[in-house]
Amino acid sequence: MRKAAWWIAPALGLGAMVAPVLVWPPANPYPAPLFPLLRNAQEYLGLAQLALFLVPVLVLYINRFQIEPEERALSALFGPEYAAYKGRVRRWL
Repeated sequence: MRKAAWWIAPALGLGAMVAPVLVWPPANPYPAPLFPLLRNAQEYLGLAQLALFLVPVLVLYINRFQIEPEERALSALFGPEYAAYKGRVRRWL
């Protein structure tokens, strides 16, 4: 209660309380490195990890919601001619 509501205590008659002391800069569990080049390398590694996660998700999404419906429509439209074409050409060029 002391830190969160230091201003409520006098209003409730609990006596005067001292405002908490703010620490500057605030404590950070992951402080930025002192060297800007190292900080940039950390940012690039973070982006690379994000890309390693997002690329497979994007490929699965495109397969499911773009390629499969399109192949069904082309098979219905062109029939065996499209099936022969699919046999000659890879899905992902």
